[in-house]
Amino acid sequence: MERKSNFELFRIVCILLIVLMHTFGSGNGQFNTQLGIFINVIGNIGVTGFVLLSGYFGIHLKAKKLVKMDLMLIFWSVLSFLLLSFHPDMQLEFGFRDIISSVMPIISHKYWFLSAYFCLCILSPFINEYVESISKERMKQLILVSGILFLIIPTLFGFDQTGDGGKGIVNMILAYVVGRYIGIYHKGAKISVGKLMGVFVGTVIVNFLLNDASYLVSGNVSNYYARDNSILTMVQAVSLFLIFMQMNFSKKWINILATNVVAVYVLEDTIKILLHTMYPFSYIHSQANYYVLVVFCVMVIVYVVGCLLEALRKLIFGKAEDFIIDKIGNKVLKWKKQ
Repeated sequence: MERKSNFELFRIVCILLIVLMHTFGSGNGQFNTQLGIFINVIGNIGVTGFVLLSGYFGIHLKAKKLVKMDLMLIFWSVLSFLLLSFHPDMQLEFGFRDIISSVMPIISHKYWFLSAYFCLCILSPFINEYVESISKERMKQLILVSGILFLIIPTLFGFDQTGDGGKGIVNMILAYVVGRYIGIYHKGAKISVGKLMGVFVGTVIVNFLLNDASYLVSGNVSNYYARDNSILTMVQAVSLFLIFMQMNFSKKWINILATNVVAVYVLEDTIKILLHTMYPFSYIHSQANYYVLVVFCVMVIVYVVGCLLEALRKLIFGKAEDFIIDKIGNKVLKWKKQ
């Protein structure tokens, strides 16, 4: 079944927001610092958006798909480690723990989002079975209670029940359940785009003003209200997702561009570090008011290079990878039958 391009475009937007946020950082100078706060406000939508999308369609656990993703992570993790270790312009020190982390990126939590997502995939059959067996009202109660505990209380009172700022499996499961709720009870629902835009823009403005006020009072950038466990971040992500849900179009080139977004996430830091050795953009332009334009260019480069590298890896190793996975799978099946 061909993927719907509106949702594939949403995936692209999510990864671009993440890369934009990571690349811009907190900014230098008054203008760039406040712009950095705004970029963080919208950038943190990315992770929650990915999980909402997974929940909307529902994760259907397939061992082969998880193994392929793990092999991709290991390949780029190890290669990135080697490139940065032996690059003549790099002066980075790595220990034994870094080597182990590169070889076992999921277990070592090297990429927190993907480690948590793997856990979500493994738990998804149990989560799906539960949420699809309860009533609509019961599911709403589950989301409400979980939202109070893991979104509203951390936002209003600062008591982080999970101790991870929302960057973990608990908030990921919550976002997944919200996505499942939309997918089960509101799939294809027609909602006013104007109203959704009003909610999205209004929440972004409130989020920015709160974080900016905190910065102006304390002198420190915390982006407290833009964290992954902020109710404002969840509202922004849900409203933006619903806006894309209202679209209905098919563009093959968008589907192709969205194919390798996970690899872009994995390769982001390595590409930027290597790019920085050739042209230290953050040192040269970070004080300038046009710095955001430089960051936008870097964001596009990261996305394009990441997609091309993963496409090249699939072209070279894809068939061999499938052959090995199928062979191992067949042996496991034979072993089970014995």
